[in-house]
Amino acid sequence: MSARQTVFMFSGQGSQYYQMGRELFEKDVEFRSLLMQCDEVARPFIQNSIVDTIYSEIAKSTPFDSVVLTTSAILAIEVSLATYLIRRGIKPDLLIGYSLGEFSASVIANVMSFKDAVLVLTQFGQATNETTCAAGLLAVVDTPHLISRHPELFGSCWLTGINFNRNFVMGGRLADIDTLERQLVSAGVLCQRLPVKIGFHTPLMETVKEIFYDLMGGLDYSVPEVPIISTVSRREIGATSAQEWVNHFWKVTREYVNFKQTLEDLPLNSGAHLIDVGPSGTLATFVNYLQLPINDLEVSQTLNPFGQNVSSIEKTIELNKRFTRKI
Repeated sequence: MSARQTVFMFSGQGSQYYQMGRELFEKDVEFRSLLMQCDEVARPFIQNSIVDTIYSEIAKSTPFDSVVLTTSAILAIEVSLATYLIRRGIKPDLLIGYSLGEFSASVIANVMSFKDAVLVLTQFGQATNETTCAAGLLAVVDTPHLISRHPELFGSCWLTGINFNRNFVMGGRLADIDTLERQLVSAGVLCQRLPVKIGFHTPLMETVKEIFYDLMGGLDYSVPEVPIISTVSRREIGATSAQEWVNHFWKVTREYVNFKQTLEDLPLNSGAHLIDVGPSGTLATFVNYLQLPINDLEVSQTLNPFGQNVSSIEKTIELNKRFTRKI
């Protein structure tokens, strides 16, 4: 990749919240139409309305952690927003997915349909609810070296993600995550519980591996129309058969995410505009903390919980126009 790149970044579980995207939904007919189309497709599978759920009279701060609803909602928001930006003239050269975000990226790249993705994620979410133990994810504001320095604290949990130099995520059984959180707080280490109740990216997922393979094995897969970079394998997804896609998506579900290393390894020396198309702007924040050694780097968030989303999107579109006109 020698030319200046426009990159879409798709976040995963933990980035969701009630009212996400509401300002854009209410003020932009195009985005509203796209999200309503996703809602219509998803409704028979989740037996609920994504739009009615996320835009109900519930405060943003209320935990939104029902895995069946959150996976579908994140997928719908990200697919709708990415499609909206493409229709507004932003053409991604590369897609990056973080955990569940790889499913969103695969829909945008036409590897699979939105209908297939929401069908599988809904059924898999139901299976994890029924067959896996109660679990949690905890973001820790420190370097991952803390794990090796204090194995007595982390021994019952697993590393599930490295986001930037001083931010990583641990996963484990609910009681173990509760204990870890108490001990870290007592030791003066900043940490934050994520709104996720399933042990993604940990050995706890092994109980649903066969179900996952059965579900994913029934889909049709196509060659990506836009290259997708996986934050699990830390390279472009090179699957060429249905079985390779299934194997890859299992790794996305089971193995830990290394967003930090993935971004640091990207060959973007000619410049890049990294656009966070997730609901919370989380990945844009991670990138800013990474301080990547790229001379011509622009980072944009689109949606966030704090407002001014329409303004942020318009600025992103204008910035991308200027960025792609650069010589």
